[in-house]
Amino acid sequence: MMLKLLIYICTILLPFLPLKTNVSIDFVGKKKLIELKRIYWLLAGLVLSLISISTEIYTDVDIYTNIFDWTNAGNINYDTPGWSFLCRIFYSIGFNYRGMIPFILILSIFIISRACRKIAIDENKVLALMLIFPGLLNIIQLKFFLAYSMIIYAITILQCNGKHKVFKYLIIVLFATMIHSASIFCLIYLIIAMFKRTNMQKSIFLTMLGIIIVLLSLKMIPNIASIFLDKQVITRYFTGAVEVSSIMWIIEITIAWLLMVIIAWGLIGSSRFRVINKNIKNLYDKGLFISSSFTILCLTGLVLPLLIYDQNFHRFIEIEYMIGYELLLFCFQERFFNSKRNKYIIILFLMLSIIYCIRYFVPFDRVIPLFSFDGIVRVLR
Repeated sequence: MMLKLLIYICTILLPFLPLKTNVSIDFVGKKKLIELKRIYWLLAGLVLSLISISTEIYTDVDIYTNIFDWTNAGNINYDTPGWSFLCRIFYSIGFNYRGMIPFILILSIFIISRACRKIAIDENKVLALMLIFPGLLNIIQLKFFLAYSMIIYAITILQCNGKHKVFKYLIIVLFATMIHSASIFCLIYLIIAMFKRTNMQKSIFLTMLGIIIVLLSLKMIPNIASIFLDKQVITRYFTGAVEVSSIMWIIEITIAWLLMVIIAWGLIGSSRFRVINKNIKNLYDKGLFISSSFTILCLTGLVLPLLIYDQNFHRFIEIEYMIGYELLLFCFQERFFNSKRNKYIIILFLMLSIIYCIRYFVPFDRVIPLFSFDGIVRVLR
């Protein structure tokens, strides 16, 4: 257990250490220079994969295994079409569900790293923060991890200057919805495409207005969602009712959402930035990126009323925090802060918010088993 935990912690710390970033290796008699920082995404994926395939039993693995087996037994409509398609692909080439996990983990992390490169953010630090929170939940919630990595890449497209970005966003959200049906609610982020740039006050006003509208139309949402989602999904997400014990859970999730919004508010309020970045291939407006990121953090709050139906809507907090990490590191690397004092205060609040999220959203009885070593499990069927 301790060895796996140590490897995991060291992987998180690597991007923050002043280590040699290039290494030369002999390849077929020729020396080749490899930038280690360019393959951190692969290291992170391999570490998560190692943790997964060296643990016999952990939360939800039996459920996903059953989905994999049922799908390949001819139950075509047993799960979302995209996930079912992936299950059949891996089954056809000889893997079982445990063998499928490493490929999905590495693919998801690669997609997030490409999103960071697109907006010239230090991808390694973003991935390291991701390993802290949501961290090991990505192994447990594998299907949602793949879906939200696609959503993060799609959001990046909306934040860059380019043709047909709304169409591209819609296509990616469609594919993400075919993996995890809850991704359809990420259409709310299209609001950022309606404004060239919004100030923080406007973003907060739009969010508060949106939350009020959602609350007033809660009874209509299942009917609206049924237009886009099948009956099985509607039954899964919209037939529950809030219990008294769930009220505190909703409050805890709301606090987590507010923490990142407050951090971003302080981050932007204590920073200065120029308007246009002309140093990267995909030109984008720095002001647009910062304001749109803040708007996305706010808009995530529109999902909070849906917690009345199902507690799993709290997973959108994971998307919020990933966008928050990107915004934070963007401001850090561009040296937008007016003073070091402001910078350290923001870092402190970020650490506290991550600790809060780990405390309430990462149940230790679910993640601790992942650090046990049970030998390498069978990955072929």
